[in-house]
Amino acid sequence: MENQYTNFSFRIIDQPFYCKSDILYPKTVEVSYTVQSEKHQILYGYISKEEWMNQLLKTGSLHYENCFIENFNLKAFQKNDENSIPQKLKLGKLTFINCYIFNEQNIILSDIIFEDEVCFDSCVFHGKELLLRNTRFYGKSVNFHQSSFIISHLDFTNSIIESELVSFKNCKFTASSKDFQYSNFKNTVVQFINTSFNKGKLSFINSHFDNCNISFKVSSFNEGKKDFQYARFNHCDISFEKVDFNNGILDFRKLELDECKLNFNRSNIGIGEVTFEGTEFKKGRFLYKKVNHKEGNLNISMLHFSTTEAIFDGSIFSGGLIDCSASTFKYLSFRGCHFNHYVDLRVQQAEYIDLSNTIIRDIVDFTPYEHPVEIVYLNLTGIKLLGSLYICWNENFVEKIIESQNSNDFQQLANQYLILKQNYHNIGRYNDEDKAYVKYRRFEAKAKLANIKNTNKIKLLIYYPAYLFKWFVFDLIGLYATSPARVLTSVIITWFVFGMLYFILQYEQLGATISAVNNPDHLSNLSQSFYHSAITFFTIGYGDVYPQGLSRLFSAMEGFIGVFMMSYFTVAFVRKILR
Repeated sequence: MENQYTNFSFRIIDQPFYCKSDILYPKTVEVSYTVQSEKHQILYGYISKEEWMNQLLKTGSLHYENCFIENFNLKAFQKNDENSIPQKLKLGKLTFINCYIFNEQNIILSDIIFEDEVCFDSCVFHGKELLLRNTRFYGKSVNFHQSSFIISHLDFTNSIIESELVSFKNCKFTASSKDFQYSNFKNTVVQFINTSFNKGKLSFINSHFDNCNISFKVSSFNEGKKDFQYARFNHCDISFEKVDFNNGILDFRKLELDECKLNFNRSNIGIGEVTFEGTEFKKGRFLYKKVNHKEGNLNISMLHFSTTEAIFDGSIFSGGLIDCSASTFKYLSFRGCHFNHYVDLRVQQAEYIDLSNTIIRDIVDFTPYEHPVEIVYLNLTGIKLLGSLYICWNENFVEKIIESQNSNDFQQLANQYLILKQNYHNIGRYNDEDKAYVKYRRFEAKAKLANIKNTNKIKLLIYYPAYLFKWFVFDLIGLYATSPARVLTSVIITWFVFGMLYFILQYEQLGATISAVNNPDHLSNLSQSFYHSAITFFTIGYGDVYPQGLSRLFSAMEGFIGVFMMSYFTVAFVRKILR
């Protein structure tokens, strides 16, 4: 929620003020302001500019509680060198608890070296800008916990922070811009937990974090750009868990991460693009689970995640496309996601892509275009395909990437091929549909065989011959009626085998093919055997050659096989032509 402070005023009252820590201030300040039409009046102790300046000159440190500090500005203490460049001011411990720090112009804490703790706990900063440029923090902690910033601009650029803790926990900003560009954080815990950033830009461009724990958990933003491009993270744990990003661009382009964990789990993203384009993640985990992405594109193209897991499980992408083109992933998971718009999965390379249990309402595209799409494993188990998969059987090596899962669950593989079969039918890729259908039937048969093998060994003795028969008749002969050429080849082979069988039977005097018309063409035994095989297979029935002995039995068998195979060929041929 955005906080609008209006009607601000203060008046000094000539009466003492006692704070909770038994500090006595000779005068009292009554601060009045309005927030969202609600009037507030708060009493503080009063510290004049001369008092706090004398204290700082005397001790190099400050400690105040529950007081109003007017015209707070440390620029007056700085000296310039011979080139008129401000020299850094070294200060000791600063402690302000529940104070109201006011300056009609800028509150300046720039070009200072803090050698001890800096504490602004539960304070209010009120002025045009709060400037901490080129400031160095070497004390144990830098604490702005539960403070409010009634300013137009927070400038933390080029600062170096080597404290154990930097806390903006529970803070509220009205600043239109919060700038941490080129800042360096080392060996520290950085907390923006439950912070309200309100409108305006947040910038960490070119910032550097080394061995840090950075948390924006349950923080909230309003409209404005959140810019982290070119930031570098080394051995860091970065959390944006349960953050409400609201509207505006999220810019994480060209990040460099080494042995880090980056977590966006359960965040809400409003209207605006989210981009990680060109980010390099050398080792670690990227978590984007159960994110509610309302409107806008997600750009994760040209990523270098070859040693990193990227997990988007359970996220809902209501609006905008997802672009993964030309990226390299070790592991990319969209398990259980909702895709309502186009998804470009034309990655450069990925060891494993998991789309199991996703709901797809538009196009998911794997088809190579400007570069090969190299995927080792692809999991399509349980997807709800309301849209289409654009994946080429040959160019995407579908058979290889599905079966490389090394799964012993044949039914799971069969179901994935069934999904692909139905998908290819819907988009008119009928040749690919036939290939997927054949694989589906094969794995379905294997699944049934494996199930019987695991449950009933006796039943297996009965089922296995039937399994072999179905494999021979439906798969080997005609690829489940998907290949007329395969059936025709099987017809020629069958004719040849029976022709040779008749010839061998006649040679061994176990049977014969006899001409009923005294063989007017003077055919040899071999030629007459093949002629008899042909008229028997195609059930022509001229009657000029008839079988004798065992040849009668095989002729009956060939006649039945011929009727079946010609019907099989007709089905396969018509199916192909009609489509």
